[in-house]
Amino acid sequence: MTTTDQLPAARRRIADIGTADTLATQIHRGDDEVAALPADQVGPDVWRSVADRARAGGYVYQTADIGFTDLHRRLVELLAQVRDGGDMIVLVDTYTQIRAAQDALVQARFGRGQVEMPAGRPGPRSVDPLRFVAIAGRLANLDAVWPEWFAYVRDRDGSATPPWDHPAGNPLEIKPTVRSLRWLATDPAVKPWVPTIDQAKQAFGEQYAEAEARRMAEDELRRDGKVRTPQERAAAIATATEKHKRVIFF
Repeated sequence: MTTTDQLPAARRRIADIGTADTLATQIHRGDDEVAALPADQVGPDVWRSVADRARAGGYVYQTADIGFTDLHRRLVELLAQVRDGGDMIVLVDTYTQIRAAQDALVQARFGRGQVEMPAGRPGPRSVDPLRFVAIAGRLANLDAVWPEWFAYVRDRDGSATPPWDHPAGNPLEIKPTVRSLRWLATDPAVKPWVPTIDQAKQAFGEQYAEAEARRMAEDELRRDGKVRTPQERAAAIATATEKHKRVIFF
């Protein structure tokens, strides 16, 4: 990288630092409105800096919604650029920044504690923040895209392989690669997002409800012993799953 190339990056880092200071002050003060974020001047990494300041200040970050909303907007714009043939090296780096900032905001929100789930919903009553993000914070419809996630989480089933690139030993995490970004941007069945905490809690419960209802449906079909074609079996599981969801879903 030449000196000329380094200047815009240096200016952005300075802008990020200044904006992070302003945002952290306003959020800690409880302002109803915080500074507007010009996306062409401030990178998504600014939110990781805000999260760092929240932790350093010793206060639990309670008003992260604006951060998640801004990051989601950036994600939508990034995936549009992928579809339009943008520079994939730059876009992979930006995607990495978006997810790192999301993780930092979640961890700042919950500190060293667990994410407590509302009573009466399916799934665990509390969960590690980063596991919470992996299940509900990357895709709005994880269970529809990769139903085997439940077997991996419940049984540590190492044979469950997702349809995306992932780090070794962590199939829940979508590895930031060119292949992953193109999949996220172009597969109409996939719903990538950066949810607020409340949105993620809702999705977390929905993922567990769907997976648990499907497990109960499969057990029911095994017990009845009827011989079915693959199409009949799929239809029977779908019908039984919906029946069980009405019972267990909040």
